[in-house]
Amino acid sequence: MASLVVAFDDTVTGIQPPPTTSYRTSFSATTATVVPIRRDPIPGATAHIDTATVHVTLNLKLGPTADTQLLIVDPRKGIRDEEVERRVKEATVGLEDRANARADEILVGELASGIEVADADVAPSRHNQVVLRARKLVRLGERQLLVFSIENRGAEPLEVRRIRVWVERAGAERELPTPVYGLQRKTVPVNEETGAAVSFTKLATAGDRLRVRIEFTNSERSVELSDVRVR
Repeated sequence: MASLVVAFDDTVTGIQPPPTTSYRTSFSATTATVVPIRRDPIPGATAHIDTATVHVTLNLKLGPTADTQLLIVDPRKGIRDEEVERRVKEATVGLEDRANARADEILVGELASGIEVADADVAPSRHNQVVLRARKLVRLGERQLLVFSIENRGAEPLEVRRIRVWVERAGAERELPTPVYGLQRKTVPVNEETGAAVSFTKLATAGDRLRVRIEFTNSERSVELSDVRVR
């Protein structure tokens, strides 16, 4: 049986098929296919194919060639892409300045609400030539953070892959799904120390315990800091 293969610039989102007693249709990615399943398909049948930008109606009839390939190009695509690019540029002009101004507003507001700094009061953790030290517990307005440092005493630089945090309350421990953290630098050079901080705002209260795990690209050197008491 002859088949019709229709290719588009964009992904095909749907087909309103011709009568299923005469044709079988399918689509995947940017291609749609129509195949007659009988030698005398219903005459005058149509197939309607949609992408995100075009709607195409095809009038179907059997042709002399076994298979037909049809490429449909949207002549407006170039103009539309240029317009989208122009609008994105307009929307992002000054975005960094606005974001920085907003960040300053939030920081000043938190400072106005008060700041408290206390020693973390927990022994350093050492593993495979890595030393993890809890420095301070900080409350900045409603925000709570643990400030710590990572020291690399090994023979190769360390690259931080991610930081994981658990909160223990009443003997039950749960991991924070997406902890917010910051690093002075992601790669810790040999014989150097880098600062880091992790937020546990509204996720832990006084008396809870924190467990922080620093995972490196070299997993054998990952290290944990346990039993940090929230105040």
